[in-house]
Amino acid sequence: MRVWARFASAPALALVLALGACSSESDRIDLDLDGSGENSVAGIYAVTLSSTTDDQRDEEWIFLLAPPRPDSDTDTARIAGYDRDDPQRVMIGQYNQGTGQTLTGALRFYDVVLEEVEQEPEEPVDPDDPEAEEPVLVEIPVRRVRSLTISGVFDPRNTLDATFTGQSSDGDSVGDGQIFGEYQERAYERISSVEAMTGSWVRQDEFGFTVVGFTIEPGTGLFGTAPDPVSETDCRYDGRFALIDSRINIYEISMTQSQCGRTDEPGDTPPEREMLGLATLRDIAPGETALEAGELLMIMGSRPLDDGSAEARVFRLKDESGL
Repeated sequence: MRVWARFASAPALALVLALGACSSESDRIDLDLDGSGENSVAGIYAVTLSSTTDDQRDEEWIFLLAPPRPDSDTDTARIAGYDRDDPQRVMIGQYNQGTGQTLTGALRFYDVVLEEVEQEPEEPVDPDDPEAEEPVLVEIPVRRVRSLTISGVFDPRNTLDATFTGQSSDGDSVGDGQIFGEYQERAYERISSVEAMTGSWVRQDEFGFTVVGFTIEPGTGLFGTAPDPVSETDCRYDGRFALIDSRINIYEISMTQSQCGRTDEPGDTPPEREMLGLATLRDIAPGETALEAGELLMIMGSRPLDDGSAEARVFRLKDESGL
């Protein structure tokens, strides 16, 4: 099978961190992280990103910027986001808050594109048969991962203004552009706890059948299964979550993805991937934010393997007890 280097589309990178306000004041807090909260870029943002090198369209994303862990001896922290209109488009990485109100970051941008491949006929071709089937070009979904950097300034608990720049050695860059974000106080400044995460979380199809299911244990362990929309195989996930600070509504997550994807040879075992990311939990009135009432959002991605492949996932799940 020969791969033709033609992508069906070259999507403009657009980073819109979109998350509206929530309703209840009962678990909202006044953020005071020993001085770092008032001068930190960490939070949940509603952002418009304008690409300057592709089709200059704006898109809407949800992005989570976690603060550094209290037990960390560096200023490096995690960032995770996804495109609300296309959950195959994900960003995972780290950022560093510099002197003054500045930040820089390095991220991986994951997406899925259609790639043309030459499909051989099912029956062997007789070269002397003028009516023999010829190979045809078909489009198949293919994952890719690329690098980018961000650099900018922020007004604490108010706005984020930054640029992004694609990093590429082969010309396949995500491009350049501008980010402007608005801090979402009521979505971020809410209490997090192990008890709030514990339970069964699912996504159901239009017929009410569970297609994604995760169980989160009181001991912070989690496991579940979910179909891969590219390979159409069922994937297994085993991992843990961790509180970053009980006064903010972002959690760290780490999982091992296994039994996922197709292999070149029958009987081969798909590779395991270590997935890292962030999660946030909402319990609000419907229609008031980009998330739905009682929804758990998890955004995670893997490091590239030796073959350069990497994967990312976004799960938006409902508390099964509330269905």
